[in-house]
Amino acid sequence: MKEITTFGGEVTLAQKPKTLPEGQKVTPEQDYLTSNEKSAAELYQQAFELLGPVAAAPMVCSKQCPYRSVCPLVSMGKEPVGQRCPFEQQYVQQRFVAWMEDLGRTFDDISETERSNIATLVTLDLQEKRCNAILAEPQNAMLTTRAGRANAVRLNEIIDQRRRILRDMELTPEMQTKKKKALGRLKPGNGLDLASRQSANADKLRRAMQPPAEPRTRAFGLAKSN
Repeated sequence: MKEITTFGGEVTLAQKPKTLPEGQKVTPEQDYLTSNEKSAAELYQQAFELLGPVAAAPMVCSKQCPYRSVCPLVSMGKEPVGQRCPFEQQYVQQRFVAWMEDLGRTFDDISETERSNIATLVTLDLQEKRCNAILAEPQNAMLTTRAGRANAVRLNEIIDQRRRILRDMELTPEMQTKKKKALGRLKPGNGLDLASRQSANADKLRRAMQPPAEPRTRAFGLAKSN
């Protein structure tokens, strides 16, 4: 069985049985991914490449979901049981992009450290959303039930953990420069990128190498008295 590294036509299914009952053979349709299966697998892999581990955070829909009371798909009778929650998938994507834009990054220039930090923040956002959904139920809103109290405590822990992560991120040189720019505390020439600083230094050097200007009296054609 080939190792699954890409999703080309030669990729075999991961759940292919190692041994088959005597006389039974695997058909080509069972052995290889269909077109729809390959598309789904490619999207799954791409999500992890772009979003990191938080791509696995959206829950799988089930009849035992603790958030059924606030899910609009349940009231319509169209919940996708056995599949990822579409609302959580969309929420994870939106929060990741929002945090990334807050850092002034795109998927093209984000570093792996930033991707990891953002993935953690999005996980906390998702957990916060789930806690609020449970606390929205009437029996839990007054924090008198065990579930209400537990989720209230967890909500405070999430807020504290997010605050610590953001504080650590603010200590990086890039975030310090961004913060100073926003507050107008940068001195002239600070906060520029390397190319801009080099250009500014070259201008200073050219000015320093220029000969001193002649006295203003000579420039206007006035002669000194003897």
